[in-house]
Amino acid sequence: MIAAMIDANHISERLASLKLEMSDLRVANARYWSRKEHTALDKSASALRQQRLIQIKLELADMRKRCHVNPAHGLSRIALLSCDDFHSKQRKRSLWPSSPPHLHL
Repeated sequence: MIAAMIDANHISERLASLKLEMSDLRVANARYWSRKEHTALDKSASALRQQRLIQIKLELADMRKRCHVNPAHGLSRIALLSCDDFHSKQRKRSLWPSSPPHLHL
C-alpha cells in the first residue's frame, strides 16, 4: 500500500513537472512563431524544443502504458485517474500555437 502511494505521488509530481515544462515550451514556441525572421540560434533552439517535445511525448506514452496496469500490480486508483485526466487534457491542447511542424510518432 505504501509503495502504491509513493508511485502515485511520483507520477503526480512527474506529471506536474512535465506540464510546467510543456507550458514553458509552448510560450517559447509562441514567441518563435510570432517572429517573421529567425536567426540560426533561434532555429537551433526551436529544433531543441521540438526534440524535447518528442522526448516528453515518449515519456508520457510510457507513463500511460504503466498507468493502465492493474491497480493490484502497484499503482493506486488515484494514480490511474491522475494519468487518465492528464492525458485527456493534453490531447485537447496543442503545443505549437500556429504553423509549426507536426509531430507524429
